[in-house]
Amino acid sequence: MKTVIKMITHPGTLAFFKVSLGLLFIISSVSKIIHPAKLMDAIDAYKIVPAVFVTPMAIVIPWIQIIAGLFLITDIYVQSSALIVSGLLVIYTFAISQAFARGLDIECGCFDLVSWMEGKVGWWPIIRDLVLLGMSGSLVIFDKNTINIYGLIKKAFK
Repeated sequence: MKTVIKMITHPGTLAFFKVSLGLLFIISSVSKIIHPAKLMDAIDAYKIVPAVFVTPMAIVIPWIQIIAGLFLITDIYVQSSALIVSGLLVIYTFAISQAFARGLDIECGCFDLVSWMEGKVGWWPIIRDLVLLGMSGSLVIFDKNTINIYGLIKKAFK
């Protein structure tokens, strides 16, 4: 157990988590920003959000994803960004799980630009999101922000 924690808390592992999650969330948000109608259809297909909230969600969520992704990659407010990403992943995992449990045959709507990560709701998206949640949770708990771009910029302008 100590070895696993040591591996997860290693600065290289945390850096990998930051860059991987950041890139995934940025890539995931790009097609959603370009094609909000497609995201609206995906949100509506889950049948858990009242129609009045579908459009605002389709507009706001991709921008939250892209900002959190950029902050993770640039090492700015990593713990806060990872907490936001974790919250989104909890919501996504819940949505996919309930759709799968109800037998809905719908597209996940997660990664249009990354074809090998896209697919119908089922075990693969649930497992994928839980793994990503573990990565973001590790950043929330273990990242110390010892060296970051924000800190370097702040020092440069003192």
